Amino acid sequence: MKRPWCSECRISNLAATRTTRSVGVARRGIPLPRMAGGHSCPASRRDPHLEPTRDTELCLCCPVCFTPFTPKNSLSCSRCGRQYTEHNSTTADPAHPVITDLTINRSLTGPHSVELFKNPFISAIYQRGWRQGFAWAGFPGVEEEAARALEVFRRTRPSVLVDLSCGSGLFCKVFVDSGEFKRVIAVDYSRSMLEETRNNGNGASTAATATTLIQADAARLPFEMGSIEAIHAGAAIHCWPDPVNAAAEISRVLCPDKGVFVGTTFLGTVAPLGELLGDDALLKPFRQFEPAPNTFRWWYEDELRQVFEDCGLEFEVINRSNRFIMWACTTRH
Repeated sequence: MKRPWCSECRISNLAATRTTRSVGVARRGIPLPRMAGGHSCPASRRDPHLEPTRDTELCLCCPVCFTPFTPKNSLSCSRCGRQYTEHNSTTADPAHPVITDLTINRSLTGPHSVELFKNPFISAIYQRGWRQGFAWAGFPGVEEEAARALEVFRRTRPSVLVDLSCGSGLFCKVFVDSGEFKRVIAVDYSRSMLEETRNNGNGASTAATATTLIQADAARLPFEMGSIEAIHAGAAIHCWPDPVNAAAEISRVLCPDKGVFVGTTFLGTVAPLGELLGDDALLKPFRQFEPAPNTFRWWYEDELRQVFEDCGLEFEVINRSNRFIMWACTTRH
């Protein structure tokens, strides 16, 4: 029997029921909006009466209410009245683009994994030794990781790519220099990381590829539903304080017909042994002895698969070695 998928976000009725129960919505009797797929889907937030923007390359919207921005409204939301800002560089050089701030609230102190990368010192050393240090866990390096991601993206040949949690722009530069995208959108929650991306030239546009720098939360992406063809998040999900909501957001903004997401992260400490034995399930009982997550959260393949499949995406492991994993998620047709 074919599973009934939501026509808006591709989550099944059963998954939607689990999600609403998990947050207590169903128990409290709060009605959810009825979607075209015939069920009350908590992941579908689009207002069907809103007229979307016609710019197919940069479909930005308010992260509070998801109302699309229009040329007339610029960065002012016509629905909730929220005004967003742009931060110009000290030079008019196009190699130093503006940073568009589309975060909701930056005054509250976040988890250590978030606050750490707001530090300008950490941002400065990220590509000067920090990222290279991931080799101990089996990360093959930026160039090879980017090459493998590009191989996946070539399956659908997207014109627009979002480099989510871009850090200091190491991958952004590789993607731009590849010439395979019309636009690369570099997104990070840390202003200092985006400034590092801008100042070291990693966010510079080329004749073939335009770049855009956006400060935004992975769990509240400022893009219209179904407007993004491809998303990359390298060594990122272990830093996200709300990875489940971020996965739901990735599912929401990906194009329904050819959307693809590629991510990498650190696996848990017993993952290499599970890979050697050919079955991670054999070592599940030993996961309880791992140190409790403090700054970062280490993942396991089955956990990643569950999170993204629950958000309506197909999951595929691209490469796994030691404590490194690269996976791809595609939208269900």
